[in-house]
Amino acid sequence: MTDGPRVLELSIISPNPKPVREPKLTPAFLEELRQHGILQPIIVRPSPEGSGYVVVAGMRRYLAAKKLAFKEVPCSVQRLNDREAFFVAVAENMQREQMGPYDVALAVLRATEEMGLLPEDVARELRRETKEIHSWLVIARNPKLMDHLERANSTLGIALALGRAWTEVEELRGRGDIESDQVARLQRDFLAESKRRSVRDFERLTRKTLDPLMRGRSRQTALAEADSEQSPHQQA
Repeated sequence: MTDGPRVLELSIISPNPKPVREPKLTPAFLEELRQHGILQPIIVRPSPEGSGYVVVAGMRRYLAAKKLAFKEVPCSVQRLNDREAFFVAVAENMQREQMGPYDVALAVLRATEEMGLLPEDVARELRRETKEIHSWLVIARNPKLMDHLERANSTLGIALALGRAWTEVEELRGRGDIESDQVARLQRDFLAESKRRSVRDFERLTRKTLDPLMRGRSRQTALAEADSEQSPHQQA
């Protein structure tokens, strides 16, 4: 239920105690708000404690307003429970492309482990395909992938392609089609190539590498073809 837009005093709004992403205030963003104000209303809900409001989505705008000493901010007041507020926050941040793959993976993991939701439930709430949610869970449960995504400036598309490739590599290892040293090599090369390729080019590389292996073709042939796809820098 939505009460609609209104202007609220900043002093009666509290930050989200469990934000879905860690907002970063850049000088450029602060200067933009200083000059133009907050154009997109902050989504808030009545505080469960009965007094004031809590930020649902728009934590960066909220923190910037506090830093700039704004007295009032435009808000969209929505009456949401904890679960609804969580998914509204995730959906808005994904739509505005303000959540990196690291944060998205953590949010999906939180929905399944803390809230006890099935991947199908999460997919329905976020209006995504279930297989995408499974890929985010693969990413979230893999420390090496999460460490890479936390440091790399990867897009959501690249991260999902990495998750799919990782799943297939582990499947090949599980059925004995590739050895441990080849697993390490594939994973290392995929991480390196994901930094320098577009989503389309990276998916083409992973498919050319993994499709023959998944079909049971000679792994030596497939790995040799993968080498020819790598950049000169990677081959050096």
